[in-house]
Amino acid sequence: MTKRLQYADDCNVGYAMSIIGGKWKIAIIWKLTEGNLRYGQLRAKLSSISEGVLINQLKELQANGIITRNDHKTVPPHVEYQLTPQGKRLEQALRKIEQWGAEVRYPHYHK
Repeated sequence: MTKRLQYADDCNVGYAMSIIGGKWKIAIIWKLTEGNLRYGQLRAKLSSISEGVLINQLKELQANGIITRNDHKTVPPHVEYQLTPQGKRLEQALRKIEQWGAEVRYPHYHK
């Protein structure tokens, strides 16, 4: 089941944020723009996130078609996460947000 917040029908930004919003989803997506990552690699790159929250956020992103989970069915377990084509379409928007964040955070460098 997908988790989507209720927004006015004409609010596309709100709809998008219901899919990718929250404290960790953007960070997860951003890390996956680097390429496929195993669960442990993601956990290491996002060291402040609890295991339960990471698992929940990954499940929600997968349910909403932003990432895929590839279980290689090996022992020890080898599970990789990657962006779907829909998820990859977010990269350009995230790069713009990254640029905006840098300009706001360090305005004296961006005059």
